[in-house]
Amino acid sequence: MNDCNDDNLYKSNMRIRELSHGSTYAMTMGAQYIAPGATPILYGPDSVYREIPVTAQRPKRARLDPQGLPCAEWWTINISGHTLFRRVTNGQQRLIGWSEITQSGVPASNALLRLRWDADDVIMNVGSGQRVSVLAPTITCSMLVPSLQAVENRNARGQPGVTTTDEDTTIIDTIMNVKVTCSDAPLGERFARLTTSYNTQGTDTDIPAITVPDFGGNGTTVGGIARDYRIPARARRVQFSVGTGQTFPIAANGPVFIADTFSRFERGVVDLWNRNISPDVIIPGDAQLVNYTNAQYPVISATWTLEL
Repeated sequence: MNDCNDDNLYKSNMRIRELSHGSTYAMTMGAQYIAPGATPILYGPDSVYREIPVTAQRPKRARLDPQGLPCAEWWTINISGHTLFRRVTNGQQRLIGWSEITQSGVPASNALLRLRWDADDVIMNVGSGQRVSVLAPTITCSMLVPSLQAVENRNARGQPGVTTTDEDTTIIDTIMNVKVTCSDAPLGERFARLTTSYNTQGTDTDIPAITVPDFGGNGTTVGGIARDYRIPARARRVQFSVGTGQTFPIAANGPVFIADTFSRFERGVVDLWNRNISPDVIIPGDAQLVNYTNAQYPVISATWTLEL
């Protein structure tokens, strides 16, 4: 996901709404997109995710000072979703209504929620639903779907959707429901989940190369190597998994925590699993990325526990 235009995106597409203390604001957003591959890249310039703004909130009035700036409040974000999978032929597709997605789909969503507050920027699964709380003056929420060609669906039944070129294509229609409550105390968990999958056979990385110039006109280039992937923001623990039929890691044959792209100091390897799911491990405090070079499996998934 390209982070360069985030500020411009919210300035042009997001109006900050004021929510009275103790009140709840609800918003639904939908999207239609072609089903991606097994390992869509989430972060970095090669991300295939499209961001769709949903809502931004601040207190309706500052506590004890109606003329003051927005003060920190507890914001509880309750998310849920529905998804409908369809097989279609090539051509121009049409959007379907939210009620049809709710009635005919499954009560879960492959979309992600992007939540911003203060200097934090956290991405979490919608899945079958999560409820989390953060303490901040203002928050913004957006929907992420794994296709740059995704079409936003504001319950515009019958309007043009995505265009397919294959005779047999899987189309995903999904909606995400967001409820935001402003209160004195947290009403939800302080932990959220994010599941990501990685291609451990190719040369992909989500860590871009950056050249830092010096005064002599030269520069030093630092970036990720093949199979380097960043650790998501505010991640505290992680559990890795491989598919059915794959052999789980032997000694020194699993994901490796790396301190940074320059020193490449190893901070530990998650190996010696006794099943297809690793132990739930604590992420080393100074680790910035995970490398999968020694993890010889086509796809490894990671379920991250995020502390908000």
